[in-house]
Amino acid sequence: MLSALDYFDLKLGLYDICLAIIYFGVLYIIAFHYKRMRIAKNPEYKYFILGLTAKVVGGFMFA
Repeated sequence: MLSALDYFDLKLGLYDICLAIIYFGVLYIIAFHYKRMRIAKNPEYKYFILGLTAKVVGGFMFA
């Protein structure tokens, strides 16, 4: 019989971690570019990166 813990045996390799770092690097490069383009018209975009970081960290905490 399988217990609930058997479903959470997730093994991440070095490749997975490096790929995640690259993905988040690309995401933040795009976000910085987007913020720089939009901040002239809407000054509230100065909080864009902070909001994105809060959303990403929250996603990791509750996932």
